[in-house]
Amino acid sequence: MYPRPWQRWAWAALPAVSLTALTFIPFIVAWRRRVVEWPTVAVYTLISVTLIAAAELDLDIHAWGATWREILRYAMWAYLITGVAHLALLDRPRPKRASLKA
Repeated sequence: MYPRPWQRWAWAALPAVSLTALTFIPFIVAWRRRVVEWPTVAVYTLISVTLIAAAELDLDIHAWGATWREILRYAMWAYLITGVAHLALLDRPRPKRASLKA
């Protein structure tokens, strides 16, 4: 997926910089390059669209109580860490195996 080594870290930084809102973009690119399957793209897109919609609707999560605020906070952090790690591990360089030609 990454033609150059530095691109892995550039793509992996996208979810962190955008606070997970743009996590789906690198997965669309990976799907187009046949690195991941469509269900992976669908899950990341669905979660990102949900986050964007919640931000646009300006939901008052403080009215939901402290428990829901904590659940949402930890879910957001889990999504952020998962997205960054998943992108960093996509198409990671593997050691070249020795050729069987003698």
